Amino acid sequence: MNDFVDKHSIQDGYISAIDEKSSGNPLYVELLCRSLQNEELTLNDISQLPDEISTFYEGIMKHLTELNTGKEPLDFLCVLAVARDFLTEATVSSLLGVSLIEVQSVIKISSGILYENQNSDGVFCYQLFHESFRDFLYKKYEMEIIRMEDRLLDVMRNWQDMREKNGDLDMMRYAASYYVRHLKAK
Repeated sequence: MNDFVDKHSIQDGYISAIDEKSSGNPLYVELLCRSLQNEELTLNDISQLPDEISTFYEGIMKHLTELNTGKEPLDFLCVLAVARDFLTEATVSSLLGVSLIEVQSVIKISSGILYENQNSDGVFCYQLFHESFRDFLYKKYEMEIIRMEDRLLDVMRNWQDMREKNGDLDMMRYAASYYVRHLKAK
């Protein structure tokens, strides 16, 4: 938090309130810091502190839809929510049937809630930053989650077609590793 605000200007009661409302979730604190930095909230105003992290998630989803009028951000986040592992840009692109440029655009505006990693081939892969955000998506966007689960299962079921169409080796690896787990969860 000290990276975002002067530590001498933070009141002790404000820190105690943050501790209580965040329930120890570091993502709550990070999202709070961003909101303070963007002047969406006022420092030391305890009444403005969200009671739950889901309030921040609602704001994130609103912001994403304002930045992008299509369904790509929601579809992107839902496919990451149902995935059991990191997904590459190419894999997400083929799963959603959108261009790589569209996926990269959504990654750029969603970067604060994503965890980025490089796979063994040096390709960047993504998953949701925190399990509580996955839970939020499952509760708030149940129908979209079900649609993405079905889409992911359909693509894995037809992995040979995908190999012939675009040669997405990462998706084939994913299917080999997680197809049975997805079937059991269904």
